[in-house]
Amino acid sequence: MSYCPFNFKDKRREWAQLLRNTRSFLDNKGYFEVLTPALVTAGAFESTIDPLKVSYSAGQGELHTSPEIEMKNILSDFQEPIYQICKCFRDDPQTSIHSIEFTMLEFYRPNSPVNLIEKEVLQLIQTLSAKPLKIEYKSVYNLVKDLIGLDLNLFTSTQSLANEIKKRTSLYLSEYDSWADIFFKLMIEIVEPSLSKETLILLNNYPAAVSPLSQPILGTNQAERFEIYWKGMEICNGCRELADLEELKRRYQHESQERIKSSKPPHPEPTDLFNSARNIKGASGVAIGLERLFLCLTQD
Repeated sequence: MSYCPFNFKDKRREWAQLLRNTRSFLDNKGYFEVLTPALVTAGAFESTIDPLKVSYSAGQGELHTSPEIEMKNILSDFQEPIYQICKCFRDDPQTSIHSIEFTMLEFYRPNSPVNLIEKEVLQLIQTLSAKPLKIEYKSVYNLVKDLIGLDLNLFTSTQSLANEIKKRTSLYLSEYDSWADIFFKLMIEIVEPSLSKETLILLNNYPAAVSPLSQPILGTNQAERFEIYWKGMEICNGCRELADLEELKRRYQHESQERIKSSKPPHPEPTDLFNSARNIKGASGVAIGLERLFLCLTQD
């Protein structure tokens, strides 16, 4: 049985060309290709992501859900732009646009603002596309305000946000929903369906509450994080990387408590991430789902 719906058996040449062109683009931008282990101690950080567990003769481990932790470890002592194309694994329900096993492109630049990474991602997609692309920038906070008249800045507690969402929408909310749960329901059921499928949409300024590895914007409840949507799919997400060790540890504890609330065991402590934190200050990076991007590029 295959666990990957992204067969591309009729488009193998095109898929190979996408990988070749992606590497060429990043090589020309001065990035170095790296390779990190897929079998790791801690396969995820975020509470909502579930890694695949692996047992072997000498013990147990996890398959990475992203090479982020290991790549930041390299970045901390290499201090050069790096990228990786690799298989990742997530224990999520399989759909036509999500597989347990999928191909991820991640790249990171030290000492770089997040808008530089945004620019490079858009340049990459345009380079891979056979036709000119229409691109729009939108703020998550502005979109929510335009669609349902809600200012997310004013409702920072779970209860206050839940009360306002119930007044303004017909979304189903559970008494167990966290602030992040409510936000993602709002995104999935109201915001994402409102986005043009033909236009490449870059959403930025996400709430810090749903961006555990992103640098917060001082004086706000927002984070330096962006996502790109195209043809009804999230293609990538990127950010200015959080490099405050104490804040990372606090967020790890918060994510662990969220997993416990969901009757899941906490993720193993990401020691490598903690060790690399201070040396990646100022870095920005992005993760791109290559199969989803390929689908968008080859759809009529």
